[in-house]
Amino acid sequence: MCSYAFRPPFASPPPEPKMHTIMQHSIILATSEPQNVLYGIFPVILGSLCLCYIIVRLSSRPARKFVGLPPGAKLRKIHRFESVHEVERLARVMRRFDIDGVVDETSAALGETIIKAGMQVFPNSPFLLILYANFMLEVHKDGPAARTQLQLAGKQAPGLVEKYQVFCTNEASKRLKDSQEGGMDMQAYIEFKRNFRAVLRVHREVLALQAELWQMCMRSSLRVAQVDDALEGLDAAAGRAHQVYKRVLERYPANGKLLRCYGKFLEDVRHDQAAAARAYAEASRSVGNALLSLDLACGAEAGANVGGPKRPEFVTSMSIEDDAVVVIDAEGTIMMVSQAVQSVFGYSKSELEGANVSVLMPQPFCQRHPGYMQRYVSSGEPHILDTVRELVALHKDRYVLPIHLGVTKLSGMGADGVFLGVIRPQPRSFTTLRVWLSPNGVILCTDQAFSSAVGFVEGDLVGHTLSSLVSGSPEAL
Repeated sequence: MCSYAFRPPFASPPPEPKMHTIMQHSIILATSEPQNVLYGIFPVILGSLCLCYIIVRLSSRPARKFVGLPPGAKLRKIHRFESVHEVERLARVMRRFDIDGVVDETSAALGETIIKAGMQVFPNSPFLLILYANFMLEVHKDGPAARTQLQLAGKQAPGLVEKYQVFCTNEASKRLKDSQEGGMDMQAYIEFKRNFRAVLRVHREVLALQAELWQMCMRSSLRVAQVDDALEGLDAAAGRAHQVYKRVLERYPANGKLLRCYGKFLEDVRHDQAAAARAYAEASRSVGNALLSLDLACGAEAGANVGGPKRPEFVTSMSIEDDAVVVIDAEGTIMMVSQAVQSVFGYSKSELEGANVSVLMPQPFCQRHPGYMQRYVSSGEPHILDTVRELVALHKDRYVLPIHLGVTKLSGMGADGVFLGVIRPQPRSFTTLRVWLSPNGVILCTDQAFSSAVGFVEGDLVGHTLSSLVSGSPEAL
């Protein structure tokens, strides 16, 4: 028996999926795919970090062979290096720092041993010579040893990149030498002043936050949240300032002025008395100020060779230990002084540095000196530079003393000029009385011998005429 199914001609076709249903499925897929990617990326990142850690640990395992070696061990037989890059990779074990950012001594010794072992395996490799030069420069602060390694690297036919590395390391060595020996040119001095201003700026910010915190604590009502916020801000600012100090001290590790400021920061901000004492001790052992250590004799010869003014022997033969030396800028501000200034004028170094040089001059010279400096800055015409003058100076105890003064320009032009003055007191004479007069006979200043002879105090004589001290007619003078 057969059966047949007939569809009427007017029957409709089967229903097709609706468009909005397809769009809903597309939207669901579009939103779920990024979520799946985000969910899956975190395990991938974590797995990659773990894999990198395992690779680094495995690649640095040969460094353990160099730990605790007996004296006289043959380093080249400890480990068979595959390349110079493996030496550099194993030497990274020295990257351990203390709380002050200084390389740990044990790690530094291990890294140096690895580098020396690599240099025995690859004796003529400029890459390792440059690596060891950077180690000596950055860790041991030994510029001469670093320059020796760079000279050896230059003889081994280095490539273009290695030549650039030699140049950069040489420049870093020169900067270290300048900071340690105090031999700064004007460009280096300007850079130092810029870094020093940055240090003072962050130091002042921390002190300002400290003052705000103490003012807040003096309020009658105070919330704990306010104190927490203030302390967090103070800690963050102190941390930033400490990092700035460390970066600048890496560049100028033997600068006494910078070390004293750092000691003050450690004492007042971080309250670390032991570290502050070490900083002060290092500052006292500083080899001297940069500008005071210039070789003025060589500068005199150089100036004469190029046709410039020749510095007098009075200046070139100065002694930092015995002569009173003062360095000022174009505004007359004392930048630095030698230790002998205290014995001549009675002022300490801290009292004079930052003050105007006019404090060392009696009336009326102290009032006229800024005009002299301004005239030189505007016209560039020197009047007393590279000459020796017989003048008078003012002691801290307010008495006048005769001196010989020699002034020379160290560097800079116009408002950027830096000047050095050498001061030597004239020997006291018991048979000579000195008085300095203006053209019209008015007394400008006198020495102690003259004022004692006429029975006046030195300050009382200023402004009087010499004829007023003479009994009888002025013609007798």
